[in-house]
Amino acid sequence: MSYDFDDYDELEAQEIAEKYGRENMNNTNPSPGDIVFTDRGLYKHYGIYVGHDSVIHFAGPKGHEIEASQADIIETSVEDFLRGDLLEIQDDDGREPLPKREIIRRARSKLYSCKGDYSLLFNNCEHFANWCRYDEHTSRQVEAGINMAKILLVTIGTGVLFGLKMAKKDIKSCN
Repeated sequence: MSYDFDDYDELEAQEIAEKYGRENMNNTNPSPGDIVFTDRGLYKHYGIYVGHDSVIHFAGPKGHEIEASQADIIETSVEDFLRGDLLEIQDDDGREPLPKREIIRRARSKLYSCKGDYSLLFNNCEHFANWCRYDEHTSRQVEAGINMAKILLVTIGTGVLFGLKMAKKDIKSCN
């Protein structure tokens, strides 16, 4: 489907908000090219809002949402994307997005062409959305997880070293 950006206006955004109810929209009105996400508890699921009640995202088909081998770049309704959760729009945080037409073109260029390419650490829904909008293949969720793992490893390592030092001290005091 080609998208005529001249047809998009606040009316469509308001219709989406009314359809899903303000309680599911977090007071946001998505525009084509926005990165939208929903918090699923342990993770956030990301996609590109392409207008006309549609989101392009990296996910498994219905019934196989969490099976990496079944995941592909798919286009669904906002309702199917949300699965009853809250819709939010990602803040650009000072990053310069590509033009909206390019964001949509990139998202559509990958439709149904990435089955089997999903990787939680290296190629997930957030990587896809950031590549479409910013030309950056990044995932802040993965980066945060890696940083947390580093902290955990340092903490455990320090605890082990301290424990070994204390055990050695106890052995010396027994002689």
